[in-house]
Amino acid sequence: MPEQLLTAKQVAGRLGMSYRSFQDHRAELIASGLQVVEIAPGDNGKLNRYRAASLDRMIRQAAETDRPICKARTGMDAAGGAATS
Repeated sequence: MPEQLLTAKQVAGRLGMSYRSFQDHRAELIASGLQVVEIAPGDNGKLNRYRAASLDRMIRQAAETDRPICKARTGMDAAGGAATS
């Protein structure tokens, strides 16, 4: 079976988050096991894809351990705006 590679937008969609949220959490997701495959340099820099198998493994682990895949960002209120004190 050929390896399935996903775009950043596809990963975001599978995680139920916006593309912007994915970009904000990208380093954390990679540190947690999301594997990146650099295909080739594109017009705007690197062309990255993400291994679907590594994403599936992260989702399975989160479900089995009842732990979130990403930590919540601080400094934002529930509506996504800057929190005020």
